[in-house]
Amino acid sequence: MSLRIKLSEIKDLNVSQCLTLDVSCENQVFDILLVCYSRGKFAAYLNRCPHTGVNLNWQPNQCFDFTEQYLACSVHGALFQPDDGKCIYGPCLGQSLKSISLEIESGNIFIYSESLKMA
Repeated sequence: MSLRIKLSEIKDLNVSQCLTLDVSCENQVFDILLVCYSRGKFAAYLNRCPHTGVNLNWQPNQCFDFTEQYLACSVHGALFQPDDGKCIYGPCLGQSLKSISLEIESGNIFIYSESLKMA
């Protein structure tokens, strides 16, 4: 059975903002990036660089580059498109962040536990 997990309310996120969240599910903790990349556009990814496996953020809730256009790896500066997680610069060029499906309902952003297992 899949559980629905609330990540945030839409009103709490602005464009070019990311939240770093620890989500507990079935005795595991998943590091999640919840990204608002355009007005009303959101994405969620496992907070793990495909090159080294480290978290992208260098501080809590800080994962956009200085231009606020791309997600940036804190270790080697790889850049990822926020809408699809694809790396466009760096040692993992062409690889992607592991996407997590979102559901938006009544101003809230949710994920399902089954999407964490598949990511």
